[in-house]
Amino acid sequence: MATGHHVEVGSPVHGHTPKDSRPAVDPAEVRQQCERILADPLFSHSRRYSDLLQYIVEKTLDGQHECLKERIIGIEVFGRTPDYDTSHDATVRVAITEVRKRLVRYFEDPQHHDEMRIVLPAGAYVAEFAPAHADLPAAKYSLLQRWPRYIYVGLTACVVVLVLGLWGVRRLTPTPAIDQFWAPMVENQGPVPILMGEPVPGEPPLPAGTSTGTSASESSLARFISKQVTFPITELNAANSINSFLAQKGVHSTIRLAKSATLSELHGTPVIVLGSYPNEWALRLGSGLRFRFQQNASGSLNWIEDTSNPGRVWAISLTAPIKEVPSEYALITRALDSTTGQWWIGIGGTTVLGTLGSYQMLLDPASVSAVTSTLPKGWAHKNLQIVVEFKMVDGSLGASKVVGTNVW
Repeated sequence: MATGHHVEVGSPVHGHTPKDSRPAVDPAEVRQQCERILADPLFSHSRRYSDLLQYIVEKTLDGQHECLKERIIGIEVFGRTPDYDTSHDATVRVAITEVRKRLVRYFEDPQHHDEMRIVLPAGAYVAEFAPAHADLPAAKYSLLQRWPRYIYVGLTACVVVLVLGLWGVRRLTPTPAIDQFWAPMVENQGPVPILMGEPVPGEPPLPAGTSTGTSASESSLARFISKQVTFPITELNAANSINSFLAQKGVHSTIRLAKSATLSELHGTPVIVLGSYPNEWALRLGSGLRFRFQQNASGSLNWIEDTSNPGRVWAISLTAPIKEVPSEYALITRALDSTTGQWWIGIGGTTVLGTLGSYQMLLDPASVSAVTSTLPKGWAHKNLQIVVEFKMVDGSLGASKVVGTNVW
């Protein structure tokens, strides 16, 4: 036991007689019981708690209650200086609380139920001793024995309330649709490749029969796009925007050309594919799905076909005068590929204008919410394809609407 600075406290008071009618206890028996308790792992593994209990028991038996004050215990047991500040040093209070807890746990063990009780009542540092079945100490001990259970029940109730509250809040505030849509990418542990189509140096070749009108209204769609939209800058802007969006979610992504990716690489990570033609991965990954891109041999007509309904297509002519092009179309795909075993998201239009409109849509919470509202319940955990129509006004994208969906 640590003695620290010894303080003279006067002569011991032997033969201390309780003022009530509790049965007397044999000091030798108390000391034997104390030794049994100190030998238990609850105390034998902690020198400070053992020293404190033994000090309190001995001072109580000797009647030296004046020694059982916080400051004296701090000095005699824990080696504090005589002038230490008890208001800032809670060593004794913390230790006595822990000793009380350990005594309760000791007597809760059925094998100790018939042993003499040593109790440290709350609010005091003087011990009480009594035979196992004595009324008053047993009653006090019983109360101490039960309070951990009250705390346990209270804490359990609090946890249940907290869980139910969080569940209720979650029910009232569901995960935003935009987060549900991008979840396969956000939940990924590694970098997510964003694959762009191969750049075409200079002005892209125009389909045969393309109008060369001098005014915007006389130009064909293809000529208009070649003058107004620089490929692949538009897809690069889309890739950068998606990259920034994922970074805000804590996901690292890389921007690459589609031709640089191999099938073996895609086995290990989900992927985002931008555009349709000339992105080979947009065509390869989507080849077995219900909705997919098609193009005629001359490259003058692009369309999205519905393989379940061959007569249903969403087509756009690149040779038509811009003023005669009523709509542009985009295909959004989010699916688990059977070959790679990984999720992929495809964002592409029948022209680069559709790619532009669809990627902007997927990065806007309100737009994603509106688009996914057309899908059946449970879509967030399923494969899906969405065909979107954008109204065209003199070459600019206007209002959009969902014209085809497939969820499986």
